[in-house]
Amino acid sequence: MGVDARMYVKLSKPISKGELKHKSYLFGQAFHHLLMIGFGDEIYYRPLETKKEDYESGEDWDIKIPLTGRYYGPGYERGPIFDYISIANFLESILPGCTIMYGGDSGEELIIFNKQYRDAMINHFITHNGRVNYVDHFDRDKNGPDCPVCEVRMTQNGSGNKYALYTCIGCGWMERHKDGLITKGFSFKDQ
Repeated sequence: MGVDARMYVKLSKPISKGELKHKSYLFGQAFHHLLMIGFGDEIYYRPLETKKEDYESGEDWDIKIPLTGRYYGPGYERGPIFDYISIANFLESILPGCTIMYGGDSGEELIIFNKQYRDAMINHFITHNGRVNYVDHFDRDKNGPDCPVCEVRMTQNGSGNKYALYTCIGCGWMERHKDGLITKGFSFKDQ
């Protein structure tokens, strides 16, 4: 199991249901692809939603952001940190004076995800080779092929009987080895 990201908002002033509904709609337009709003015909959450009984109790927050991605932080360089930074910037724009809280769901302490911390995460990404160190930890083939675009070794992220998939986490180029055939590109016709 991976560590999922959590994000919450503390408001500086009360918000009406109508205002929250409108801001939730705006937020959803920008970020619905990063949120767990529902599955099939079942609705789990709104893009921005105040507390519910099934949310974590005892935590001091006003709005939960139902993120669907992995956590990113020192020692766990996995999730889409730049998406989370964009979310925080947008939330601060539509909810002036709010405080954004961020963390993981496996015991990572919630921190104040302010501009200073977000800048520190950008610097961490740059100085710790992006997500490569984390991804390479799981890579089974340390001698995989090189990406023709980025000219770095690609990461193996698929394996099986007569099968291997390599992907460049820099540009998305893929190389699939299946039943003795090699297919290369940014996408495959049979996907």
